[in-house]
Parts: sequence; C-alpha cells; structure tokens
Amino acid sequence: MAGEQGSRANTTAVTAGIGRLGPAMQGGSAEKGGRPYLHWLGKREDWVRGFVWSAGMVLLVTGLAKVWSSLEPSRAMEVQDPVLGVPFRWLMLAVGWLEVMVAAVCLVGGRLQMALGLVGWLAGNLALYRLGLSWMDWKAPCGCLGHLTDALGVSPVTADRVMKVVLVYLLLGAVGGWWVLGRLRTASLAQRQQPAPAGSVRVAG
Repeated sequence: MAGEQGSRANTTAVTAGIGRLGPAMQGGSAEKGGRPYLHWLGKREDWVRGFVWSAGMVLLVTGLAKVWSSLEPSRAMEVQDPVLGVPFRWLMLAVGWLEVMVAAVCLVGGRLQMALGLVGWLAGNLALYRLGLSWMDWKAPCGCLGHLTDALGVSPVTADRVMKVVLVYLLLGAVGGWWVLGRLRTASLAQRQQPAPAGSVRVAG
C-alpha cells in the first residue's frame, strides 16, 4: 500500500509540473507574438494623439479666420454661394464656428474617438463641398482662410492649394486614426479573453 501511495504521489507531482509548464510556454509564445504588436499599436496611438492635436490647431486657425472674415464689411461676403445658395458671409460664419467647436474637442476634450469622428465628418463635408464647386465649374479659389491670406501676404490661389493639402491630411489622418484605435481595441480585447494559466492542481484525496 505504501508503494502504491508513493506511485500516486509521483504521478500527481509530474502532472502538476506539466500543468505549470504548458501555460508558461503559451505565455512565452504570446509574449513574442502578441505583446510586440500591442507595443507597436501603442506607438501608433501616440501618433493618433499628435494628429488630433495638430488637427485641432489647424481647425482653430481656419475657424477663427473664417469668423473674422465674416464680420468684415465686404461686398464679396454678400455674394451667394453657388452650392448652398446662401451669402458667403453666413456660410463663413457658420462653418467657422463649427471648426472652432471641433478644434475645442480635439484640444480639450481628450476623447480620441469623438475627435477623430468629428474631424473626419467635417473634412468629408468640406471635400463634398469642393466637389460641388468643381462640378458647377466654379473657377474662383476657395476663400477658406478669409482675410488671413491678405494679412500673411499669400495669394488666394496659393492659399487654396494649401487648404486642399490640409483637407486631404485631415481626411486621411482621421481614417487612419480610426483604424489604429479599432485594431488596438480588438487586440486588447483578445488579450483579455485569453484563459488565465493554472497556478495549482488540486487532487482529491
């Protein structure tokens, strides 16, 4: 009987050792395959935060420039917009304040998903507006910066080209930021759902 009990004890010890070794090997594999990927995504999240901050600064400048231009007495502001059919003054005022509010979310809100969504929505609508101008064969450069171009000594054509580049930057950055946050959320959720390693093995006596 003593020999049989000793054999059972040895079998239990070996089984417990294998049980500890298996999760350890799985953990090592996860460390090589999963954690570096999460680390890479974490660095991309820092890029997303930098993009949101830069987008907020850009929209703050362009928004204030639009509001400033809408308050200036000018006949050009009384011309009706060819796409929406409202005077440029009211269009510049509305879009300017909208850009300022989105900029506030980017700079102060601290919510990346909301900021990226608002930037993407705003940039997408501005892109559609420009497509509408192109479809209507509107040749005049877009006065997106208003009187700021005069203050900086930049020609309207140059300012229009710069704003096109900025618009592409905002749109692609918002889409890329959403992709990074989505992948990071999926990877973090998958890591949390991994089964916890067994710390001990209980044997009924």
